[in-house]
Amino acid sequence: MTTPKFPAFRTGKRRHEQGTFTPVPNGAQIPYAILEASEPGPVLLITAGVHGSEVSSIEAALRLMRLAPCHILKGTLIILPILNISGFRARSIYIMPEDGKNLNRQFPGTADGSASQRLAFWLAEEMLPACDAYLDLHGGDLDEDLRPFVISNKGHEPSRELALASGFDTVVDGFGARPVASACAAGMGIPALTIEAGHNGVWSEESVSLHYNAVMRIMAYLRIAKEPSIAEPSIAEPSKPSPPRTVELFVPVASVSGFWYPRQAVGALVTPGAVLGEIKDAFGVMLSTIRSEVSGDVLYQLTSLCVNEGEQLLGVAHSAQ
Repeated sequence: MTTPKFPAFRTGKRRHEQGTFTPVPNGAQIPYAILEASEPGPVLLITAGVHGSEVSSIEAALRLMRLAPCHILKGTLIILPILNISGFRARSIYIMPEDGKNLNRQFPGTADGSASQRLAFWLAEEMLPACDAYLDLHGGDLDEDLRPFVISNKGHEPSRELALASGFDTVVDGFGARPVASACAAGMGIPALTIEAGHNGVWSEESVSLHYNAVMRIMAYLRIAKEPSIAEPSIAEPSKPSPPRTVELFVPVASVSGFWYPRQAVGALVTPGAVLGEIKDAFGVMLSTIRSEVSGDVLYQLTSLCVNEGEQLLGVAHSAQ
């Protein structure tokens, strides 16, 4: 079956096109926007809603779709604000309801796989190679609290330059060929970031503005848009960012299913041996005690009472090696 073709871009004509598109045969329609200047320049692709309940990222992408064409000085901005549209409608945590898989663990995907694998394949094969930079917006699913951060790909300097331009104060070094969208792009040589802001499936003007203004700063860095960042009236104008810290993550996973009791708040400073949380059974019997192996601060953590074996519990940010 023929893969649908996304509308053409790099047309050399100023335009602001919006609509819906079906990326894979018999799949769901997703909204899109293409904002293009007449002057040639970089193509920046933005996705949000890879996880359908990370709504701060989705709202920011929807607002970016409403940018006036005059803000685009050169090149092209492509926005896919709700990639996992079925997950958004179902208010699902992480997964695509069609196949029960986490879309952001399927890259680069397969052409003949399940729904999430085919959608990942479409993005990796049809969209990413045609772009010069890529931002994947995320932000605290229904069961997740976090402090804002960006994930760059360790050793990929073009991605790090985007991270420095974003204005975020914490840059996480991501390792290796992880099966996530931004790492897939970086593996192709495309500068890419995962941007995280928001928590527990709740959006606020503050969390939306973090995404929105980070994108605008990066657009200015790429010379697609002008400085200063263009913020909507409801969003605070961004201040000049300070140099960020670069960290790595200690990420313990649950060795057993049960009831999760975190003992540290997001932002808490911890040292090696500190109790991060406990997993108990329904009768209060201790099943597992999770201790830190590093000195650092809790960057994100699971807030759900339920935890399943193999799930990430939290991430402790510590100095990069």
